[in-house]
Amino acid sequence: MSEQDFATKFKISKNILKNSIAPKRYEHSLKVVELAEQLAKHYELCLESCLIAALLHDCGREILIENSIDFANKNNIKIDRVERLQPVLLHAKIGRLLANKKYAVSDNEILLAIKQHTTAAKNMSRLAMAIYIADMLEETRDFSGVKQLREQIGQISLEQLMLECLKVNFNYLFKTKLLIHPKSVKAYNSIRATL
Repeated sequence: MSEQDFATKFKISKNILKNSIAPKRYEHSLKVVELAEQLAKHYELCLESCLIAALLHDCGREILIENSIDFANKNNIKIDRVERLQPVLLHAKIGRLLANKKYAVSDNEILLAIKQHTTAAKNMSRLAMAIYIADMLEETRDFSGVKQLREQIGQISLEQLMLECLKVNFNYLFKTKLLIHPKSVKAYNSIRATL
């Protein structure tokens, strides 16, 4: 795809997204795009893939949480036990579907990055890691340790940064007594085993 074609497609996707999700969620998505661009440069990732995946990572949020199980059932999206108990997680799988059907994204790596941005997964691509990290560390996020994690961008490997983000996420889930998705544990173990 030429640079001009990409710019046109990106602009169209932004306009559709802006009219599909809440303003605050849209602003968050733009912040994720900004950080994903930085990550792409630091870690030599495909910039276009990072930008599209970052922009659309939360496109599934157009479906309200209370409607997500019904939407998933109607669209043959498999729901596991943790997602049934914490349906907010379903927006990632719904987002994968909408990115393909509504935004005409056909690149499977981008679609997987959107699908994996909440729970992570075993053997994630570097693109998927970048989107997970960008979603967690974008500039409006404010949690203990976020500044230190941002400062590590470009200083440690993408895989090491992903592990650090997963650790922080696990701690948050422990403190709030939420369930930890088995895919998150598998993601941690698969990355840890390679370092």
